[in-house]
Amino acid sequence: MNQDITKELFILLITSVIIYFTGSYITAISNIKTIFDGIVTLLLFFTLLTFTINIFLLLSKIFKNILNLRSL
Repeated sequence: MNQDITKELFILLITSVIIYFTGSYITAISNIKTIFDGIVTLLLFFTLLTFTINIFLLLSKIFKNILNLRSL
């Protein structure tokens, strides 16, 4: 496996864990009352953005590899 793909999968794993725990925390609270709640919300949106960009890059690499194998 390519080292770039391994790094991307690792980042995907880390961001999905962060999204899971911050999302469950945000759904458990009713309002953003403290600075900690705000930081957790910002962390959720930052990791959602990172996760989305990373998943698109990984999928494009997979599709390119599939198309290259098909053309052989």
